[in-house]
Amino acid sequence: RQQAETEAAKSQQVAQFLEDMFQGADPWVASGRDTTVLREILDKAAGRLNSELTNQPEVELELRNAIGEVYVDLGDDRKAEAVLRDVPAMARKLWGNDDLRLARSLQNLAITFVGPNPKPDEAEALQREVLAIRRKAMGNESLLVGQTLRDLANVLRIQGRLVEAEETEREALAIQRKLWPQGHHEVAAMLSALELVLKEQGRWPEAETAGREALAMSIKVDGEENVPVANALRELGVVLLNQGKLAEAEPLLRKALAMQTKLIGRENPEVAWNLKDIALLLSQEDKLVEAEQDYREALAIQRKLYDHTSPVVAVTLNSLIELLQREGKQAEAESLIADLLTQAAGNKSESARLLCARGELRALAGRWNEAVVEFSNAAGLDPNDEESSADLVLVLLKVGRNEECRQRCHELLAQAATNKFGVLSAATDRKSVV
Repeated sequence: RQQAETEAAKSQQVAQFLEDMFQGADPWVASGRDTTVLREILDKAAGRLNSELTNQPEVELELRNAIGEVYVDLGDDRKAEAVLRDVPAMARKLWGNDDLRLARSLQNLAITFVGPNPKPDEAEALQREVLAIRRKAMGNESLLVGQTLRDLANVLRIQGRLVEAEETEREALAIQRKLWPQGHHEVAAMLSALELVLKEQGRWPEAETAGREALAMSIKVDGEENVPVANALRELGVVLLNQGKLAEAEPLLRKALAMQTKLIGRENPEVAWNLKDIALLLSQEDKLVEAEQDYREALAIQRKLYDHTSPVVAVTLNSLIELLQREGKQAEAESLIADLLTQAAGNKSESARLLCARGELRALAGRWNEAVVEFSNAAGLDPNDEESSADLVLVLLKVGRNEECRQRCHELLAQAATNKFGVLSAATDRKSVV
């Protein structure tokens, strides 16, 4: 028995040592060094968990949490989820349903569900359980409760429940302000999260106010150059960009990109998002060649990090397609649309949207009969899509198919009778086709 207890103690010490080592990789990751070797070590360690620690569940569980957290920091949510998927069940078996260690395991898994392939309903359920455990153990006003509320608000935002997300975010911010009235990096993080919720509601001046406070506080408590400051610069830059303040937004976005590249390396999802933001700004300034370069680099990074069917990749592809349209690179744009249509197989609304995009390309090239086919197919896939129906009316008119055009107009008017905004406005908005 003594020998068994000694061996168990040794195993626990080894587990703690390895966990500390993996968690110590966070600043290493954030220093901008090449993470290739670290990824190889993590992959090998993750692969051995199932086969070599089956009789030591506590050791296995601690290491899974540590490895999963580093994968998240590296931006690899797929591998993080694979490592963490079984952790909650293991934790419940070991510690019951009210242990703070279970809450950590649940939260780690929940974070992987808000990445490039989100599972927001599952994430919400996990975060609400984490919140209940932490409130029961620590009361309503603690650092961990505030952090959990922030993470829950992020899930609600992803679900489009913006009013609930804002209320939850403000509750979290109130807790952190009470804990650190003079300012703290946690308060800055909460302000940045609130900025994001306000941004998605289109409340740009309020978002700008929150963003400026978040940036100032991050610099005050963490210094001029670090990951939180880089993120705050980028978020504020995006808010300014959406208000048309391009001259103010560009230096912030470029400073954030330089800082991110130095601190976390070029192949990181945050860098890809920043490149997309700069590309959007450049496209608004009609600097199309530079914008195309940034979109392509962002896409290259995302394709390395994410599955080819990821919606994150699709968003960047769509932006690149729109830019190629403006540059007159019709053949290349059509090729990318064909790739996206293959990925969207089975998704009628997305396929209809892509067919409309291809219809616009063919209309711009004067290939009106081909445009009719694309818009007809789009309208057939999604009869409730008013824009595709309106586009079809325009191209039917252009090719002189007046009877079909008249019939479609009657259908649109019937739809408009039940839609206070009307569908005819959709037709007037399709400037490229007109």
